Amino acid sequence: MHHSIIGNRTGEACFLRLPVPVRMGDLCSLRLLVSEWRYENPLPRLSVTFDGVPDIHCYSRQIPLEWVFDGLADEVLSREHIIESFPNSIGKRVLAIWNGDADVIEWRDPEEKDPTKQSYSFYNPSNKLEMIHMWTAWRMFMFNRKTNPVILPPDYVTVRAAKFLHAYGVPRDFMVVQPLCEAGYHRYRNSPKEWWEEVSVICAQSGIPIVVLGPTTYLKRHNFKHNHPLIFPLFKELNNPFDSVGVISLSKGIIGGETGLPLWSAMMKIPVVSALREWGRGRDGGGRVEYRPISFGAPVVFGSLDKNPRDIAAIMSSVFEGKASSTPRE
Repeated sequence: MHHSIIGNRTGEACFLRLPVPVRMGDLCSLRLLVSEWRYENPLPRLSVTFDGVPDIHCYSRQIPLEWVFDGLADEVLSREHIIESFPNSIGKRVLAIWNGDADVIEWRDPEEKDPTKQSYSFYNPSNKLEMIHMWTAWRMFMFNRKTNPVILPPDYVTVRAAKFLHAYGVPRDFMVVQPLCEAGYHRYRNSPKEWWEEVSVICAQSGIPIVVLGPTTYLKRHNFKHNHPLIFPLFKELNNPFDSVGVISLSKGIIGGETGLPLWSAMMKIPVVSALREWGRGRDGGGRVEYRPISFGAPVVFGSLDKNPRDIAAIMSSVFEGKASSTPRE
């Protein structure tokens, strides 16, 4: 049971530190982890602090932490501004927590590049230490959790996204494609850009409008082609991930690889076609960790990167028509 993983905290103040790097998917996993923690600990005050380094993983830094932890944390603070912004008793309390006088949840090894070695630590005044890998927790919560942390972007984000889509002539009903061609650390995440292009074209030819999202520099480098009037390569104009979240929240579904936006999409109850090389095995090969989207009320469908693009387009068509159901998990 996850009592032993999250822990039961009875202190008056708890603290979650977010050092760099924190990626898009990590933030989604944190939302679920803290949601489960908050379920077990409804009373303690929780402060979230992050290291204010603007040039590291700035893509994910554009996601407001106030939104990520909405309804879960009592305050979100930048570590570098704690002293200046909170010289009063609040600031002293934060400093006391940093000194270990209250419960602390801390991401260990912030410089560790291997994601399988990243973990969270839970401290208490007795200096007892518990550790958990965040994606091990994600796997556990896939099968056994007590919360359903559905989240929606703020109204101003969805209004801005709707105006943006209207300005570019995107029909009301559309699907999102987030190509992964050279994502780091494992080939199972990637497929050649031609594969993604063909999937998009087949969908467009069948009448499904396609909005292509993702980091601008990445997709420009791959020269993603769009030779159909129903394909809208908006990654050039929409490189803020929070605006991408807004666009996805208005869509009929998204296809994407193992990356942050599909995870957030599922948490917004948007159907996801999870484009992976395999289904049912963790990246470590032993199934100890999990990276697939969790369904929080909308279908999560496996779309193998080894399949013919026409087969994937058929899956997307079923999602677009509201006829898809989640692929069973082991």
